[in-house]
Amino acid sequence: MTSTNFSQVLQLGEGDEAFINTFIEQSTGELANYLSCIKEGIETKNLYWLNFIKHKSKTLLELLSDEMTSKKISTISELASQGQWELDHQLESLEKEIYQLIENIKTQLQTQEV
Repeated sequence: MTSTNFSQVLQLGEGDEAFINTFIEQSTGELANYLSCIKEGIETKNLYWLNFIKHKSKTLLELLSDEMTSKKISTISELASQGQWELDHQLESLEKEIYQLIENIKTQLQTQEV
């Protein structure tokens, strides 16, 4: 399992354990929701929905310093905008990335220091 740098989140929380716990719960739920929405957007071929989720997820992913997941979401959106809806490989890769990020948030966030 790779380690993730959560320094921006920890700086926001300033040692507040309640903030960190709430952040863990809400951010992991949001990430799972983004993945679900992306899957729905691909299934229904809804480019507007994919673009919305791409922009909506950007702030959280930047806070988590996760440029790779953000790029994968952008790639899916760009391919869809070109009419390429065969996105199984990209979706599978994104799904693994998001599940790994969720696991890292749950297991590593509280153990890191600013």
